[in-house]
Amino acid sequence: MTTYYMKNITTFFLFLFFLNSCTQKPKSDNNLFNNAYADYQTDKVSCETKLLDYTKKYPEDYKGWSLLGAVSVELNNDTLGEGCLNKALQLNPKDVMALAELGVIERKEKNYDKAASYYNQAINIDPTFGRAYASLMLIELKRGNYQKAVDLGEKAVSLEPGALYMKAQLALAYHFDKQFDKRDKIMKELTDKGFPYVDNYKKAFEGQATPDDF
Repeated sequence: MTTYYMKNITTFFLFLFFLNSCTQKPKSDNNLFNNAYADYQTDKVSCETKLLDYTKKYPEDYKGWSLLGAVSVELNNDTLGEGCLNKALQLNPKDVMALAELGVIERKEKNYDKAASYYNQAINIDPTFGRAYASLMLIELKRGNYQKAVDLGEKAVSLEPGALYMKAQLALAYHFDKQFDKRDKIMKELTDKGFPYVDNYKKAFEGQATPDDF
C-alpha cells in the first residue's frame, strides 16, 4: 500500500509541475527578437523601438536588454544604453556583448582605463571574443602605443578574419607603426571587397585624420 501511495503522490506532483510549466508566461520570443535584430544594420531607430516593446514583454531575456543597449549607444543615447546594458549583466553576468558596449561608452568619454577594464572582463569570459581585442587596439592607438595596438589587432583579426572593420583598424595600426607594406595589403583587400569606409582610413594615411577620429 505504501509503495502504491507514494507512486500516486509522485505522479500527482509531476502532473502539477507539467501543468504549471505549460501555463507560465514564456521568458522570451525568438521570432520577435529576430524581427527586431533584422533591423539592426538597416534601421536602428526601428530596431530600438521594437526592442523597447520587446523588453517590456520579456523583461527577463537578457538578449533584449543587451541589444537595446547596443542600439541606443549607436544612436548616441548613452544614458538609456548604459541602463539597458547593466540590466543585461544583472540577468547574465557573462554577457560579453554588454561588457563590450559599456566599454564603448567609456571610450567615447575618453575613460580609457575603465573601457579597457570592460574589454578585459569580456576576454576573461571568452578569450576568443575578437571584438574585445579590436577595441583594446583602438585604445592603444589613441594612447600612441602603436606596436601594442598592432599585436592586439593581429589577435583580433586571427579570431574573426571575416570582420572587415577589424582589418581596417589593423591597417590603421600598421600605418602608425610604419608597417606600410602590411597596411597597403589590407587596404587592397578592403577595396576589392567593397569596404565602404576606405576613404576615411586613407585620410589618416595622408595626415588628415588621427586615431582620435576613429
